Amino acid sequence: MELSTNHLTQTIKAVSSDFIGSISSTMLSFILGLYILNHYSSGIIFSVSQILGPFIGFLLWPLIGTIIDRFNHKKIILLSQLISIFGIIIFAQQIGKQNNLVSLFSLIILIQTSLYFINISYASSVSSMVEKRYIGRLNSLENIAKSLSNILGPILGGVLFSKVSITYFLWIECFSEIISLLITMSINFNIFSNKSINSSRPDTSIFSGFRYLKSNRTIRLLIFENTLSNVFTPVISIGIPIVAIQLLNINSSSFGSIEGISGLGLILGGILSFLSKKKISIRHIQFPLLFQSLTFLIPTTLFFSNSHWINFLILSMTYSLFAASINYFNIQFNTYQQTHVKTHLQGRVFTISLVLSQLFSPIGKIIFGILFTHPTMSKTVAIYISTFSLQLLVVSIFTIFLLKFHTTLAPKEYK
Repeated sequence: MELSTNHLTQTIKAVSSDFIGSISSTMLSFILGLYILNHYSSGIIFSVSQILGPFIGFLLWPLIGTIIDRFNHKKIILLSQLISIFGIIIFAQQIGKQNNLVSLFSLIILIQTSLYFINISYASSVSSMVEKRYIGRLNSLENIAKSLSNILGPILGGVLFSKVSITYFLWIECFSEIISLLITMSINFNIFSNKSINSSRPDTSIFSGFRYLKSNRTIRLLIFENTLSNVFTPVISIGIPIVAIQLLNINSSSFGSIEGISGLGLILGGILSFLSKKKISIRHIQFPLLFQSLTFLIPTTLFFSNSHWINFLILSMTYSLFAASINYFNIQFNTYQQTHVKTHLQGRVFTISLVLSQLFSPIGKIIFGILFTHPTMSKTVAIYISTFSLQLLVVSIFTIFLLKFHTTLAPKEYK
């Protein structure tokens, strides 16, 4: 009974903290984008603001994982939240000054850096926060909370942006971060672990993370598969908007509704993951990727449609099922890592996984951005069928090897 009560308490605190922090940060991120576009009218400045996060992650990735595995996770999270709060307060005082753009970019860098430390530290702590059998469900609930935040944040931001100043949003974010910090302080990060972070542990460099991946074929294959999958996913995220607007002449209002429906797909993926079996297997991880491949075929049915509403339905179904499959996979994949990667290596392994994913995603965006230039219906169908075939082939190959090697244990020094 005590374990069950602890699990419920930990889950409520974790999900509440995540939701409060996510909805305010999502709203602020949306508002900052609008602020840049409205005040500077520069696509270049806007683009720079969007790539600052991944760029900073790439620069700092050797340090992030090492620091997280070396020091206390809770202290890292609390310190990162405090830094974000002070950064927001300072920027709120800089609004309207001549160096506003410098301050804005500094704030974005500060927040993104803090988020890297918070998210990876938290992911590395989940296995110590709740019982192992509940990790998947906690991940599912938090994912649902984040999905709701991704839906509500931009909506609230869009409604309020024209009515209040950006300073108002900064103080909302500051207040939300303080609440999230207070909740985080009450969470026991080691309630189900007898082993604490040891700052004297030898070899806490990022290279030991690579050595671990070299020794553990299952985790290594899963990370590589996830990385390659990110090359194919822009066929939806890049292709669908181009097809909808340029080829099908769907207006911005209708397309906004289509994108909104994708948020429901994210929630659906979280719910399905929550309802799935507690024990994560390789089949649980591979199934959503195989299903994701099938979603690439849905847009090919546009070839047979001349109706605006049928096109709307096809694109909505594509977005929602694609989002559901991605979310389901991410939850299963993250849960598998959290339950199979040794605790003292999780920071480095998760950082490597995240950075590789972010590095390969732009490659897919560039490729499909070029392929969908001047789209025609026959060209669109060919692209989606080809991408379906390639992803299905890749996932099938990885599935065969994963089912063969999933029982492989890491070497003794990593146990």
